[in-house]
Amino acid sequence: MLHILNGDGSARVFRESTLTGECLVWREALALGPTPCKTTGNDWNEVRAAHLAKTYEQDIARCRNTLLHQEQGLQEFWEGHNQASVDGKPTRILVP
Repeated sequence: MLHILNGDGSARVFRESTLTGECLVWREALALGPTPCKTTGNDWNEVRAAHLAKTYEQDIARCRNTLLHQEQGLQEFWEGHNQASVDGKPTRILVP
């Protein structure tokens, strides 16, 4: 099971708990800043990185790398866990 956590504070609490599974810390508040609905992939990351860099006075390359790292973590988990079984038969999970 993958737990997507809202920031580093949540990760500390998770690690101290008895919950099992993997955790991925998401360091991106999508409630703030632009989230263009028809933008995907690199274009999405570029829009978000520019917003994060300006808002939090961070280096844009660092923001890009953080976004890429988050998405890679999610993709790696998905690729390693995209099979489930129903009545003993492998079934592909449809929601990434």
